[in-house]
Amino acid sequence: VVVETIIGQIMCLPHTQHQVVFYGAMVAELCKLQSTIHPPLGAAINYLFNKIPVLQVECVDRFLEWLSFHLSNFDFQWLWADWVKVASQPQHDPQRRFVVTLLERCTR
Repeated sequence: VVVETIIGQIMCLPHTQHQVVFYGAMVAELCKLQSTIHPPLGAAINYLFNKIPVLQVECVDRFLEWLSFHLSNFDFQWLWADWVKVASQPQHDPQRRFVVTLLERCTR
């Protein structure tokens, strides 16, 4: 419930109550304090990733901002192999664009 609530706040339109980094820091601290948050967080990330084609652009941007911040706090550890399939998608595919942009943000 905690993960869903925080991500719901990140995705709240037209604007969030706090900056996305605030929610990112909260999730990062929760992950460090409570390992039981990892499975629902991973499920939420995958859920959002699968919904990228139908998400509003602002929500995709917030997802990118939050996930790049989160990954930077955890040595960029992620099940990247699960997203390799997007490499064979057309360049305009929303999920492929998301992964490319995420990798660009993570390598800045």
